[in-house]
Amino acid sequence: MIKATPKARLILTTRDHLFQRVIERSERLRQFGLESERVHLSVPSYSLREKAKILYNHIHFSDLTAAYKAELIRDQFYMKIIKHERFNPRVISWLSSFSRVQKIGVPNYRAFVEALLKNPFEIWRHAYYEELSDAARSLLLAIYSLEGKAGIEGLRVAFANLHQVRARKYNFSTTPQDYHNAIRELDGPFIKAWGASGFEVLDPSVLDFINSVLILEPANVIDVFSGAVRFGQIERMWLFVRSSQSNAVLSEIRANAHAVAHMVSERMMDNRIIPMEGGVAFIGVTFERRFAIVIQMTETLQLSVFRELLGPLSARLQDEWQSEGINVSEAASLLQMLNATTCLLPTQRNHLKSVVEPALLKEAEAGCNNAELRALIEAFSPIIHGAAVESSLQRAFAKYEKSCFSQDLQDCNSAELYEGLIDDLRYFGAVLKIDTRSLITDVESRKAEFEEESEAYADSMQDEWKERWQAERYESSSVTDMFDSLAGEDQQ
Repeated sequence: MIKATPKARLILTTRDHLFQRVIERSERLRQFGLESERVHLSVPSYSLREKAKILYNHIHFSDLTAAYKAELIRDQFYMKIIKHERFNPRVISWLSSFSRVQKIGVPNYRAFVEALLKNPFEIWRHAYYEELSDAARSLLLAIYSLEGKAGIEGLRVAFANLHQVRARKYNFSTTPQDYHNAIRELDGPFIKAWGASGFEVLDPSVLDFINSVLILEPANVIDVFSGAVRFGQIERMWLFVRSSQSNAVLSEIRANAHAVAHMVSERMMDNRIIPMEGGVAFIGVTFERRFAIVIQMTETLQLSVFRELLGPLSARLQDEWQSEGINVSEAASLLQMLNATTCLLPTQRNHLKSVVEPALLKEAEAGCNNAELRALIEAFSPIIHGAAVESSLQRAFAKYEKSCFSQDLQDCNSAELYEGLIDDLRYFGAVLKIDTRSLITDVESRKAEFEEESEAYADSMQDEWKERWQAERYESSSVTDMFDSLAGEDQQ
């Protein structure tokens, strides 16, 4: 719909590593061509004026000569620094140090600053290799494997296991204080507080840097696999392996295939259920997703040691389904993968499909939402015209209409969601040969009401937007005055 409307744009925002994770999981999104539309943005917590003060203070108290300062001020070049997506105090400290930039020369200073902001690898590299302890490096690798942030206790456990693995492998000593010492080393330069009791990387450039470290030194990838304490770390590292497209990383995994497969076999069986007051909770990666990842490993690496994991994992998956039910969306993705994979023997693939298909249809007939139902139908599309499958899917839709449609309609809070629900209903009608016109009419009616309310709200927000724009203009003007005073100081 968006592509067919010349003046319409649909903007989705997410973290880069989450984008890669979802693209990895969804065949539908992979085929949508989102990669070509992706734009990297960063919205730091600092305001424009706060960042201006950081830069101003570094320059004001630095040992830079007047010529270097003049280059930063000329044509308001400082604004380019302040507004850059990779702005952070460590980069500012680096570019304002005369000992680090004197070899660059004044004529090349601006180009150097722009290159530094674009790729601050050199800053992280020097600190990582020359300034950090082994414990701090272990902690950085651990937090990377936890997708860049973790609660303090979860991080402690992940660190302890990985640190011991690395200590044995590289023959360095450890102490009981390593975890707390590593936190103190990294807090500020590499990580910051997250939530009430946790830590996350300082900004995405830290994750970019660790990506580079792993590609340059693939042995670190094996370390993280070997030190994993939860399957989510296995998933995180496998996503890196697939997205890096590094032959060196793949070669390292193949050379250490038995060690990696052993840890995968350990973590893939971990229980997802934890007791909670008044019931239980589920944590970590679903068993459907674990199964899909092991298939990906087998497909990519073409090694029997990973194929052999599928039998035990299949049995564990069935046990989970009997006691806790099926994750319909994940199981549908798994079925699509089984339909497409060439890494399994025909007898093995047919056996796995004979396990997944009937269980998935049975779960869908018990009730699922529109996204789950669509994923299910797409997974079965190669055999959709079989009478038994078609009848089962029609029963699943009848259950959806009776039990879930009203909730899906209630959950719509944007024009795009309404349009998505309409698109799904049309798809269900066409594929399952059922009449969904009355449901579509209900959605269109609610969509019209929503758009009327949205237009009224937008009109009421005009004054607030004008005030905000004026405030931003004032803020930019005050930043200019601040740096004009710095130029005045240099002339005195």
